[in-house]
Amino acid sequence: EVVELTQDGAAVIFNVSPNSESVGYESGNMSFSVNANIDWSVSDDADWLTATKTDENTISVSFEANASTESRTANISAEGSGGFSETVTLIQLTEGITFEVSPGSKNVSAESGTTSFSVNANIDWSVSDDADWLTATKTDETTISLSYEGNTSTDARAANITVIGTGGASKTVTVTQAGTAAYLNLSSHNLSLGSSNDSVVITVFSNIDWTINEDEEWLSIARVNDTTVIVYYDENKSVELRSAERNSTLL
Repeated sequence: EVVELTQDGAAVIFNVSPNSESVGYESGNMSFSVNANIDWSVSDDADWLTATKTDENTISVSFEANASTESRTANISAEGSGGFSETVTLIQLTEGITFEVSPGSKNVSAESGTTSFSVNANIDWSVSDDADWLTATKTDETTISLSYEGNTSTDARAANITVIGTGGASKTVTVTQAGTAAYLNLSSHNLSLGSSNDSVVITVFSNIDWTINEDEEWLSIARVNDTTVIVYYDENKSVELRSAERNSTLL
């Protein structure tokens, strides 16, 4: 008999960020970030810039000065194995246009709160975000105000805030919110049991996966769900007390 086992591969990850970015009229350099678990290459469609794969996580772009009175746009394409593709845009402004958002990123705590970004622009602009746990608002011509909810997960999370200016100018900044601290608490830590066989329920309070184990012959443990454990124990026919310790472990 021959048994053939086939294991699925991991889901493909292939993202380039930000989706678009704008730069001033002078020559310079900037980069895009790539998050991918497949091989990829990069190309561009403009003669005034050069996009290069610096490493597995970075596209570096060098661009010439824009001597025109019009803004110009280039598309930068990352092509992944298996036909996957991501295209981002770089917009180069003309002399006389100011469009800056600062800082480029912010880190905030797991608790709910507010923060802001500063905008230095001499063109009209609007703001949007890509997360349901925060709200980005144009407070005035120089300020983006953010309000964000508390993060109940132990994992950090990030949101992109995109500012779009007249003529297609674009800036993307990020907010990264820390995860909350892991905790594991039990409703009871010391239980006094009668001598007859019976069971007792323990409630588990945790924000992370957990396991529980036992190695005593006279009791057994059943995990009912993420918050409930039932301990079953046999009759103690001895006149001696007996005890057991159980370890619950965060995963």
